[in-house]
Amino acid sequence: MERRSSAPRVVPPGGQCASCRRDQHNRRSKVSNTTRKKDEVSKSSGICKPSRPKKQVWSPVLDTTFTVDHIPFITKRSKKGMEKPDPVSKQPRSPIMPELVDLTTDDDADKIPWQFHANQDTETAMLSARRRRGLPAKGTAAVVGIGNPVSVTVRSILKSMNLVFRPTDDMNLSGVEVAVATYIFTRALPDSEILIDTGDRHATRAVLLTLAPKTEVVDDVLNTVVRMLTLASSGDAWFMPTTFMQAALGGRSLTTANVTSIRNNYMCSKVDQVTRVYQPVWCDQHWYLMIIDVLRQKLIYLDSLRDPREDDARKTAMLRVALSLEGMTLGKSWLTGPGVMRPRFSVFEFEEPDVP
Repeated sequence: MERRSSAPRVVPPGGQCASCRRDQHNRRSKVSNTTRKKDEVSKSSGICKPSRPKKQVWSPVLDTTFTVDHIPFITKRSKKGMEKPDPVSKQPRSPIMPELVDLTTDDDADKIPWQFHANQDTETAMLSARRRRGLPAKGTAAVVGIGNPVSVTVRSILKSMNLVFRPTDDMNLSGVEVAVATYIFTRALPDSEILIDTGDRHATRAVLLTLAPKTEVVDDVLNTVVRMLTLASSGDAWFMPTTFMQAALGGRSLTTANVTSIRNNYMCSKVDQVTRVYQPVWCDQHWYLMIIDVLRQKLIYLDSLRDPREDDARKTAMLRVALSLEGMTLGKSWLTGPGVMRPRFSVFEFEEPDVP
C-alpha cells in the first residue's frame, strides 16, 4: 500500500488552529479542577500548606498594528480651531498709498530729513539713525524728494562711505543724480530693496550693483531699461527684451504665449510702421547693442569695447536676430493693410559708427 503524505499543516494568523486551542482549553480546565479539590481538602483538615508559585502558561503573541486614531488626545490646533473668529480681521484693509514728495517745489525742503551743508567741505546725504527710526513706513514705490536748493557734488561724498562705485567729475552729474548714485551703490543698505518698479518688472539694489565697473551686467538690468523705454516711447520704435535674442541665438522657437507677450508689451506698432528696433545682444561673454534702422535700411553695430577679431561672430549673431524677427512678423496681422511692403531686416547693410 502506498503511504500518502499528509497535507501540510497551515497555521492561521492567530498562531493556533481550532483543535490546538480546544486541547489547551481542556488542559487548563483539568488543572483548575485539581487545584480546587486540593484547596477544599486542606481547608476541611485545617492544615495550611505554603502556597506554591503557579506555573506560568505562555500564550502566542499576536502582532497588532495601532494607529494614532486609537489614542485619544487634544492638541492646541483643535482648540484654536474651536475659537470664534475675530470679526475685525474679516474687514477688508484699505491699501496703503505711498507717500509722494514733489521734487520741483521748495515747500517740502524743510520736511525732508536729509542733512546738507553747502558751505562746508563735507556734505552727507544719508539719514541719521535716530531720524530714520522716527520716519513713517513707506512702500516700495515711495518717492523721497530732496528739493531744488540742495546741491551735491562728487567731492562732497564722504570718503568713509562704503560705496561700490563712486561717480567721477567728468560724468557731469547733477546734485540729484549724485545723491541717487550714492543711495544705489552703498553697501550699508539691504540688497533686496526694490529701487525700480515698472509694474511687471522690478530691479533690486543687488541687480543695479552689477552696473559697477569690472562687474558682469545681468540681463535683469537691461530688461528693466527696455521696459522703461517702451513705456516712454511713442510706439514707432521697438525695444526688444533679451528673451527674444536668447531664443534666436539658441536656435529655439518661442511659444505662442511668449510671442503674444512680447508683441503686446514691446511691439506697439505694425511691422510696416516701425522706424527703429533696439535689441541688446549677448555674444562671447560680451554685451553690445544692435539697432535696426528701417528707414535707412541699416543694421547698426554699437560696441564700446569692439574687438576686430570678434566682429564676424557678432555680426553673424545680428543677422540671426534679424532673420528671427522676420519670421516672427510674418502674417497679415502684422501689416496695416493689403499691398503694404514688409521690411526685410536680414538684407540691410551693416553700419559701424564710432562709439566713445
